[in-house]
Parts: sequence; structure tokens; C-alpha cells
Amino acid sequence: MAAPCKTGLDYYPRRTDFFSDRNFIKLRISYGNQAVGIYERLLDIIFGGNGYYISIMGDERENLLLELWNSYGRYDNMKVEEIEEIFNEICTSLFDSELYARGILTSKNIQIIYYTATLKRKNIAVDKNIWLVDADEMSKLGKGSVIL
Repeated sequence: MAAPCKTGLDYYPRRTDFFSDRNFIKLRISYGNQAVGIYERLLDIIFGGNGYYISIMGDERENLLLELWNSYGRYDNMKVEEIEEIFNEICTSLFDSELYARGILTSKNIQIIYYTATLKRKNIAVDKNIWLVDADEMSKLGKGSVIL
């Protein structure tokens, strides 16, 4: 029996210019390092789960907010409502707005990281309805992926 197809990542690279991103600077001005912690926890959830996105439709949004509070907010004595405020700002600033309106959290940068991290995997598939990286960009990143 073959091993199940892995979708998520065990680890992922982080851009070194992340703190220079204009949208992220605005978030830090408003929310300080709490924005950093919540965003990094979101990335852990995304990359560790489906690999390049997370659904926030219906109860999934509330469950995610509770997870963010449990893994980050409660240690800073934050209320779930405070987590939600920061979460909403992060979603509208750092994630793809069109997909966010459809209940999906992802971004082109997240998908590029996922693509390059999975180049050598043989059994991997992505949902083309939410995939933001075009064939030319994927080809430049590496041609060995079954996604391409």
C-alpha cells in the first residue's frame, strides 16, 4: 500500500524583506508585533495544512479565529475580538482580495513558496480555480513540478 499523498509542508522559507513590505509596515504601526505573530501563525496553518490556502467559509472562520487566539492571543491576554480585528486587517492587506471575498486565504507569494517547495513531489495537485501563479512564472521557478 502506497503512502498517502502529502499536501502540506513541514517547513517553509520566509522572505527576508518581509518587514519592509509597505502593507506589513502599516499593520505593525497599527497593531505592533501582535500582527507579526498572528500572520506567522496563519502561515503555519496554511503551509502545514493544505499547503497553499485555507478555507474560511462558515464555521471554518470562527474555528480559525479560536485557533489563533488559543495559539497566540491568549498568551498576550487578548480577546477573540481583538484577534478578529487584526485578522481582518491582515486578510485585506496581505492576502488576495478576490479569493478572500470567496472565503479563501492565499496569496501569490504563498503559492510561489508552495510551488518551489514541492518541485520534486510526484503526486501533487492544486485547485486551478484558486491558483494564482501562471505557467510562465512556474516555468521560471522550475520545470520539474507536476503542477506545471
